[in-house]
Amino acid sequence: TRNSSGTGAMSTTKKEAHERTVFEEFARVAELNPDAGSVTNESPPKPDISCVIAGQRYLFELARLVDSDIPASVAESLRRLKRGDKRPVGGAYSLTQPLIHRLREKTANNYDLDGAPVDLLLYYDNAVPTFELPPPGEFREWAEAYMVPEIERNSGSFSRFWVFDRNEGRLLWRYDVSRGGSETM
Repeated sequence: TRNSSGTGAMSTTKKEAHERTVFEEFARVAELNPDAGSVTNESPPKPDISCVIAGQRYLFELARLVDSDIPASVAESLRRLKRGDKRPVGGAYSLTQPLIHRLREKTANNYDLDGAPVDLLLYYDNAVPTFELPPPGEFREWAEAYMVPEIERNSGSFSRFWVFDRNEGRLLWRYDVSRGGSETM
C-alpha cells in the first residue's frame, strides 16, 4: 500500500525507491537491459514499474516474499523488550505461505495495463535476510509443487512470473504463461 504521509506503511518515496532498486537489481541479473532512462515508478491501478525493453513497453508488479506473521512477532518482541519483558514472541516460519499468499493476492488484482504485458516479480529481500530466505534445496521443486498449481488456476493479468533472491543476487525461477513452463535459473 502506498502511503504518502510517511506514517504506518512505508512512505511512497521510500517504497518507490525500494521498488526501483529491487527492479534494477533484478533486471541486471535477468539481463533484461531496459532502455536507458525508461524505468519509471507507477501508481495504482498500474503495476509498480514500467520500462521499455528492446523498444517495447513492459510492466512489472513487485511483491516481497516474507511470512507475514514474522514481522508482527518481531515487532511484539521489541515492544515487550521496551517494557522490560524479555520473553520473545516465537512461532513457526512458513516457507509456502508467502509463495501462495502473494500469488493469490497479486493475481486477484486488476491492473491498468494500457495493452502492455505485465510480469510478476516475487522477491526475497536482503533488507531482513533472517526472515526472508528462500526454501532450502532446489527452488524449482517448491515452485512446481506450490506455485505452478496456483498459476494454472489463475494467472491473472500476468504473462510471466519471476522469483528473485536479493540475498544472493540471483534468479531462482521463471514461469512463462504462454509456454506453460517453468525454468530454474
